[in-house]
Amino acid sequence: MTLDAWLAQALIPLLILYLLFGLDDAIFDFYAWFTGSHAGRTKPLALRALRRKKQKRIAIVVAAWNESEVIARMVRGNTEQIDYRNYEFFVGVYPNDEPSIAALASLGAEHPHLNVVINTRPGPTSKGQMLNEIVRRIGSDFDALLVHDSEDIIHPYACLAVNASLDKYDFVQVPVFSLAVKQHQWVAGIYMDEFAEFHTKDVRARNRLSGSFPAAGVGMGISRALVDKLVDRTGGLFNETSLTEDYELGLTTAEVGARSVFLCAHYRDEKGDKAFLATREYFPKRVRRSIRQKTRWTVGISFQGWERLGWRGNFWRRYFLFRDRKGPWGNMAVFAGMSIWIRSADADSEELDRLAARCAFVLVASPEFDPELARTVDAVVAVTEGASVPSWPGVRLIGTIPR
Repeated sequence: MTLDAWLAQALIPLLILYLLFGLDDAIFDFYAWFTGSHAGRTKPLALRALRRKKQKRIAIVVAAWNESEVIARMVRGNTEQIDYRNYEFFVGVYPNDEPSIAALASLGAEHPHLNVVINTRPGPTSKGQMLNEIVRRIGSDFDALLVHDSEDIIHPYACLAVNASLDKYDFVQVPVFSLAVKQHQWVAGIYMDEFAEFHTKDVRARNRLSGSFPAAGVGMGISRALVDKLVDRTGGLFNETSLTEDYELGLTTAEVGARSVFLCAHYRDEKGDKAFLATREYFPKRVRRSIRQKTRWTVGISFQGWERLGWRGNFWRRYFLFRDRKGPWGNMAVFAGMSIWIRSADADSEELDRLAARCAFVLVASPEFDPELARTVDAVVAVTEGASVPSWPGVRLIGTIPR
C-alpha cells in the first residue's frame, strides 16, 4: 500500500473523531442555551439582603513565591475596596524569599487584617503544600476560606456573596475574568475568550448536570466543615503533588457529600450597566509562558487526573471527565489531519483524484469516464446527455444525472 493510500484510509477515523468531538460541543452548547446557562441569563445580586446577613469569619488565603513586586499592592488595594468587615488575609511566604517578606513587612500596623505565614520548608515547593501549610496555621478560628493568588483583584462584593452562599453550600466558586488587554495581545485575548465562555456557560451547565465542577484555583470559598472533611480524609486540603490541585479539589467535593455552587451573578454599576461578580487578573501575554501554563494544565487534568480520580461517579460525572481529558487526543487528531492536508498538496493530480474520490465515496464521471479510476471507489453516479449508460465489470453504478 502506498503512502497516499494509507493516508486516505487514515482520514476515515479522523473524520469520525472530528464528528464526535463536534457533536459533543454542539449538544453541550444547545443544553446550556435552553437551560439559561449562559452570559445572557445570570442571577442579580441582592446587595441589601447580602449586607444584612451575619458575617462569617473569612480567611483570605494567598500563596506567594517571589511576588515582592505585587504582593504588597495586592493586599493594600484589595483591603481598600472589599465591602466586608469580618475577614483577614493570610499570606504564605517562604523563609528564603526575603524580598516578599520585606514587602509585606512594609505594610506595617496599617493593615491589621494581614497575617504573614512563613513556610517551614524553603521554597519553592508546590502551591498545594503552601496552601496546606497556611490552613494548618489558621486552625479552626475561621468559618471559611477564600483562596486567591498574589495578582488577583478581589471583587468588592465577593465576600458578601460567598458569605451568603455558604449558608447553603460547602464550596463556592466565583468566576474568573481577565482584565482588559490591548487588541494586538492575541495570547492574552485567547485566555480572555476562553474564560469568558467557560465561566459563564460551561461550568454552570456542568454544575447543573453533575453537581460538581473543577475549581479555578482562585475565588474559591470553602466552608470549615468541608475543610475538616477533606483534611480528615487525606491529611490535607490540597493534593501537594498535583500540578492542578484546584481541579482535584473541585471534583472531590461531591465524593465527600459536599454541595457546590458556581456563583455567576451580576449587578448594576454606578452607570447602570450590567457588571459581573468576578475575580479579575491578567493572564499570560507571551507564547512561551502560555505554553508552560497550558502544558501544566494538560498534564495535571488529562493525565494526573486520570491516574488519581479514575472514572468514578455517575454518568454525568464520567461524561465530564471525558470532556476534560479529550483535549490531548483532539489535538493529535487535528495535527494528523493537518499533516495529511500538507501531504496532499504534494500529490500528483491523478493520485489526488483517487484520494478525493475514495474519501467522498461517490465519483461523478464527466465528461469522460475512466473505468480504472471508477473501480477504486465504492459507487459511481454517471453524468450523461441522455444516452444509455453501459455497465462495466467491477464498477457499481447507483444512478445517472442528466447534464
